Amino acid sequence: MTASDLTVRTLDQCDAAKTESEYVDIAQESLLGNSLDQWQTYLRRIGRENVRVIHAGQTLVGGLAFYRMQHVYGGQPIPAAGISGVAIDPACRGGGVCATLLIDTLKELRDEGIPIASLYASTQHLYRTVGFEQAGTRYDYSLPLRSLPRPDRTLACTRFESAPLDALDYAHRARAHATNGNVLRTEGLWDRLIHPYDGRRCLTYLFGDTHRPDGYVILKQAGRDDGLPADLIASDYAANTGAAVRRLMALLHDHRSIFGRFRWSGGPDDPLLFMTDELWFEIHEVLRWMLRILDVPQAIQARGYPTHVGGRCTIRVTDSLFPANNGHWELEFSGGQCHARQSNAPEPSQKVIGLDIRGLATLYSGHTTLRQLIRLGQADGADDQAIDLIDAAFAGPAPWLPEIY
Repeated sequence: MTASDLTVRTLDQCDAAKTESEYVDIAQESLLGNSLDQWQTYLRRIGRENVRVIHAGQTLVGGLAFYRMQHVYGGQPIPAAGISGVAIDPACRGGGVCATLLIDTLKELRDEGIPIASLYASTQHLYRTVGFEQAGTRYDYSLPLRSLPRPDRTLACTRFESAPLDALDYAHRARAHATNGNVLRTEGLWDRLIHPYDGRRCLTYLFGDTHRPDGYVILKQAGRDDGLPADLIASDYAANTGAAVRRLMALLHDHRSIFGRFRWSGGPDDPLLFMTDELWFEIHEVLRWMLRILDVPQAIQARGYPTHVGGRCTIRVTDSLFPANNGHWELEFSGGQCHARQSNAPEPSQKVIGLDIRGLATLYSGHTTLRQLIRLGQADGADDQAIDLIDAAFAGPAPWLPEIY
């Protein structure tokens, strides 16, 4: 098999029903998961127009899909593609099929004007070859309910069988704009949380005003097969005020007669860890997601920055996939914004920060500082003044994502 044998297509460029069925067959085998009904639900949520498949001659050998969403960095939403469902026929791996599929999709997204893409990687090596790098974390925690403080039920708590999406989205956006990496959810991403693939019933609780709540939690129960006492699980939660955190903890406290532990996903500085009486929590899994800068100036200018940071420096970017990203970029920070202008090579005496597109991605998200990249040999050329400027500009809350896509 050679690159010339491979063709990337949308579903509507094929026999859509047949191709979708073949993609699902490969995905079920190569990703080892989910029933046919669950895959159909997944495709409906992500949008069949966002599926890309790859053929070797007339044979379908793989596919992927992507959510059209927005990541928030520095308080600003940035158009993004959340790549998901990457599946390659195991018989055709190692021949460049996945790389060809990814590169073709990334070029399409860039041409469309989307400046960044993200994903959870099954193998970092492959995704690094096309410019992705670690950009943030997702922690799976559990906490014994006996470690919670005495309940504070001051704030109203309202239970819903059918989640009010507008209210949830209001509180979620408030959280997203206060951190780095959270995404502004599509309807499909919300549906995953409210109606999980495992079919378990979820209940939603809003804290405070039911139209503009201080926070929420979407709860479900672990099955009895997982042991007793059962775990109480949050599909997602947001607590944007101290009162909302305390009310959430009171709600959890009031489940202690039946449930032993509370499980949820969060960031490294999750507020529940700060507010518990005892540090008896456990970390069950830590995942790192990856980011790819598709358009350097557009991505840099779309991001938000601390308003107190001001100054100018030059970076030199190398990107083997997108030549337009290569070269020297003069960055000027002022008033919470950054203007990126491509410039000629500076005088030899001028210090220039050199890094590749992967290093820029992990710096951009706030996952890694420039000083750390230099120490790791992933950046060079900067003086202390430029390092301090860049690290101050990209500083902020540790980037994290509550969901896997």
